[in-house]
Amino acid sequence: MLSWIDGQPATALNLQNRGLAYGDGLFETIAVRHGRPRLLDGHLARLALGCQRLAIGADLAQVREELLRYASQLGNGVAKLILTRGDSQRGYAPVADAVPRRILQGGPLPSYPVAHAEQGVRLFPCQTRLGEQPL
Repeated sequence: MLSWIDGQPATALNLQNRGLAYGDGLFETIAVRHGRPRLLDGHLARLALGCQRLAIGADLAQVREELLRYASQLGNGVAKLILTRGDSQRGYAPVADAVPRRILQGGPLPSYPVAHAEQGVRLFPCQTRLGEQPL
């Protein structure tokens, strides 16, 4: 698995990260083909809206640039881009000077049985209803 934190290859994240402690962040899962993220503008637009709603001041131009570099190394696969509010001390209230963290993880495309394409798959309605969160 290819992993980056804040634009650099990494394998560890600070345990004081608010994304780990409180789920304080958001993510996009992005298909990568021939070193290029698919539907990039749509993913970044949704990410920008999420950052606005959560008041996370991420530099989206920097996110785009890092994602393009990352995808070129990944080649073909799936990239997961995670933005967290950053690191802080214990407690729900974020610190005023928290710096958002950019986490990229990726791996190969999932491998599905050929029978799925030839015979289809069985679907059923999900009994779990979506929870509404006003933010």
